[in-house]
This record gives sequence, structure tokens and C-alpha cells, in this order.
Amino acid sequence: MKVIKVILVSILTIIFTLNCSIVFADNLSNDKEIIIDIPSRRLFLTENNEVIKEYPVAVGTSATQTPIGEYKVINKVIDPYYAKLDIPGGSPYNPLGSRWIGFKPHYGIHGNSNPSSIGTFASAGCVRMFEMDVQELYNTVSYNVPVKVTYELLKILKDVDGENPIMIVYPDYYNYETDIGLKIDNKLKEAGLYESISKEDLTYLKNRARKEITYISNGYAYFINGTYVTNDVIKYNQGFYINKTKFERFFNISMNSIYGEEYCEFREDKIHQVSKDGKNYIAIRDLERVFGGSHTFDEVDLSLKYDLDNYILLNGSLIRGQGIALKEYPIIPLYDIIEPLNIDMKITKEKIKFIYQGRELKVLYHNDEPYISIENVNNVLGVKTNLHTGGKFIELNSDPIVIYNDNIFNGLRENNEILVPLSIFSTELLINDLDIVHEHVLAIGRLKTFNRSGKYYVKLSEVLKMKGYKVKKRDSYDTKIYIEKRIF
Repeated sequence: MKVIKVILVSILTIIFTLNCSIVFADNLSNDKEIIIDIPSRRLFLTENNEVIKEYPVAVGTSATQTPIGEYKVINKVIDPYYAKLDIPGGSPYNPLGSRWIGFKPHYGIHGNSNPSSIGTFASAGCVRMFEMDVQELYNTVSYNVPVKVTYELLKILKDVDGENPIMIVYPDYYNYETDIGLKIDNKLKEAGLYESISKEDLTYLKNRARKEITYISNGYAYFINGTYVTNDVIKYNQGFYINKTKFERFFNISMNSIYGEEYCEFREDKIHQVSKDGKNYIAIRDLERVFGGSHTFDEVDLSLKYDLDNYILLNGSLIRGQGIALKEYPIIPLYDIIEPLNIDMKITKEKIKFIYQGRELKVLYHNDEPYISIENVNNVLGVKTNLHTGGKFIELNSDPIVIYNDNIFNGLRENNEILVPLSIFSTELLINDLDIVHEHVLAIGRLKTFNRSGKYYVKLSEVLKMKGYKVKKRDSYDTKIYIEKRIF
């Protein structure tokens, strides 16, 4: 009995000494799943079997492997204590960082004090993340969420349109696989690639794949920050050109071709293009000039990689400019978001002031250029942000301003849908009893409404299906939308 009491006292002492929070259950949804892919050193958070976020991680070395298998989140700890070296929770030297998400006794997903290790085989079996990422994941997943640790060396990738497959082969770092050459052949046959690759090239690529990541394709394979975009790449005048439509699709942009000239435009910048077999191709050297970043070409596996650090998407579309310090204290260039987010710029004798809704913005300067922190983008501009350290980009999601009959209304953006206030149309459509009715029968079908904080909204796409309304114009990022009545 005395031994049991000693054990209980010891456990309680450890818990209180840790100065941490241990979470065994919460109200977060359990339709999520964590997938840790050892060969790619990536963690995928899925919901309803769809990937909603991807994170780079460090995993176990070949001597101290991360355990393969299916598990569940068994505990969550804030500022975990590192018993091995007696380092208290919250210490900047604590190798467990600020969060712990346990999925097996002695194994967990955690932050770390060595961010340079992320993306490598470096741990004693646990899964390391950037501090910002592990804190986000900690707040997203709950106790009992499935954790699947996989070890799949061969993967078939498809391009931005879900076609034109290629294969990626990871080295067998844990020495698990046998007959890897035969498995490569079979996988290529499944993807319909085997016959298009010479036996000599395939043998060479198989040997290379034993030591480094290798791509197998029937042409050039083009990547942006590690994501396969297209294998429709040509060489012209000693330079590489990629399929213009695929590039536009990846970034959700439009680059208008200039009639009669060998160029297309993005925000008044010219990009050289050539036509072949009825398709347009754009010069990668001009992409670097317009968007930044750099390309590297692997002459062995014919992979062409575009490294575009910290690019910015506004409402899903690429804007010019790049963020800084994405993994630490992210800031984004102000000049590139002034127009779409309706920020006023006032020039005085002393300085340039940036004003938003009558409030001067706090500006940070880098290389004499004005930037704004992600924190202020959220709190002051009211723009939702989503940082992707894996893909190295920043998402900005701004609710639109809707203009109708010279009146300005605030819309909402939800799940790629634009919601507009029902009050814009309520008088004209003779809709009443908004406080008690959730669906309104109109002269033209049914119009579903959405209650958001006591205000009712309708989908813009549904409004436009009605015969009485159309979009007069909208800006490139759908931050300002003009609606008008149709004239018959």
C-alpha cells in the first residue's frame, strides 16, 4: 500500500512540476486524421479524407526510427518537461518545444529548439515540427484523433489538372524494402509510364534512387515549391518554357496574351511566350523576373524546380511580392496589398502614412520597403491568414465589399463561396419575417439563407442564377464586387 501511495505521489509531483496542461478530451471534431509520411518527411492533416494542411517535419534516424503503424492521440501537453536532461517546460533549450501531442508511449509530435532539423531524419523517433506549426496542430486536433505513420517509397503524382502522371522514388532510409527495382517496374506499368522510358534510362534512375529522391517521367517534370505542376515543358532558344495554362491554373491567375506579339502580361509585366501545337508556353527566366525565386534543373531525372519562397495568395490568387520570415515572425509587403484591400496611402513631409478605416497602420521596414505583420493583417485589417511552411506560401482571405445602387455592403467569404447580405435584395424581392424564416420561397425557385451573427446572407452564385441580377465588374481578387440589375 505504501508503494502505491509513493507512486501516486510521484505521478502527481511530476504533473505539477511540469507546469503544463494535459488534455484528455475536448470538443474538437474527430473526423480529422494525422498522416505522417516518413520518406517525404511530411505531416498531413486530413478532414473527411481530404488534406486540409501539410507540414514539414523531422522524423527518426535509421538507428532510432519513428514507429510505423496506426495510433491515436493519447495526450496533449503544453510546455512539456524534458526528463532526460531535466529541462523545464517553456525553456528555449527544451528539445520538445512548446507543445506535445502523444500518439504512443514515449513517442509524440512536438516542437523543437533546433528548427534547422525540420525536413530531415534527425530525431530519436518522435516527430518534430516548427513551433508555429505544432501550436496550430495542437489547437486543431483532439484526443483520440487517428495518427497513421506510413512508409511508402513509391508514389504516383498527377499534375495540377489531375492528369499526366509521373513517379517519385524515395531512398529506403529505414532499409524496409526488398525487390525495389521490380516494384518500380510494376508501379510504372500501373501508371502507364513503363513503355515510354528506355531501359537504359530506367536502370540508371533506379540506381540513383537508392541514394536520393528521384523522379521518373516521360518528359520534363516541373515543380513549384515541391508540388508537381506539369510535365508539359519545352526547350526553345536554349531556354525552358512551361505550359502557360498549367501555370495559370496553379496560381489561379490570368496572363493575357498580347495580340500580335510574342508576350503575355501579368499586372502590366510582360512575359515572353511561344506557341506550339496550339498551346502557349512561357519563359521561366521571365517568371523569375516578375515573381521572384529561382529555378534549378536536374539533368539526370529531368526535374525542373521553381523555388518561390513565401509567395502570397489573396483569395486564392497570386499577388506580386513575397513575405519574409514565414517560419518565425511573418511580414508581408504593404504596396502589394494596398489596392485590393482598400488601404489609403498619404504622403506627408515627414513620412508615408498607411491608413485603414481612419486608423494608421503600424509599418515595419525591410530594405527600405514597408511591410505589415501577419498579426496586424488579422487584427487590424480583418483579413484571415493561413501560413503554409510546407508549400512556403501565405494565404490571405478577405471578405468582399459589395456595391449595389451606390450603396456599400459587407459580404462574407466561406469555403470558396461569396455570401452577400440578403438586405441588399429584401425590399425588391418582398421578403419578410427574416427573424423566423430560414428559407424563402421566391417567384424564381428557392433562395437559401445563412444566419451569421444575426444577419442573413445568400450565395452570390445563387443570386446570379436569378434573371434580375448580374455582376457589373469585380476586381482581380474578388475584394470588391459591383452588382446591378439586368436590363431586358
